[in-house]
Amino acid sequence: RDNGVANGQPTDQGSKYAIELCALYNVVDRMPLGPEGQALFNVGLMLSNGNPSSNKGGYPLHAFTALDATGKSSLKAAIRSIANTSEFKANQPTFALMMHEAYLYYKGLAPRVGHLNNPWDSRAVSGGKYSTPAAHSCGRNYVIFIANGAPNSGEDADAQPLLQGLGGAAAVSPIVDPNLATLEANWADEYAR
Repeated sequence: RDNGVANGQPTDQGSKYAIELCALYNVVDRMPLGPEGQALFNVGLMLSNGNPSSNKGGYPLHAFTALDATGKSSLKAAIRSIANTSEFKANQPTFALMMHEAYLYYKGLAPRVGHLNNPWDSRAVSGGKYSTPAAHSCGRNYVIFIANGAPNSGEDADAQPLLQGLGGAAAVSPIVDPNLATLEANWADEYAR
């Protein structure tokens, strides 16, 4: 719903996928504007590459955008464009490599695979590097990670050296949680700290 008016709902209503899209759309729709209609938030949308066997990682479907009325409309249109098809859907997505791509985006570095998926938002890249939304190091920047299944454990060998290359405590001290069972080896949680 967009301000109470129905808007092109997915045909697979009730699926986890459709519920996620609906929730995401409604969150964007309800994000407040400033007193004069100005944006209070910059939001982008990154998805898992639809074919993890090639181009493992994530890509920006919608570049970071100031969420004024125009930005909200643009982001909601991008959310509505997501279909339950192979170009948007990834079985066992590569969570850690997606987090790595998000890191590159925030740091304003060159994309690893974020520019190889189709569709991707070319506005996210300028001069061969991501256009970082984190212009000020003291600003608050967040990654909100939404998933409805387990990660692909086949990415672990790819993700670990990338994470180690970034340095920091996460590279040398993995998070140990017996509740994660076989998923404990995935590096996405180490990227998140």
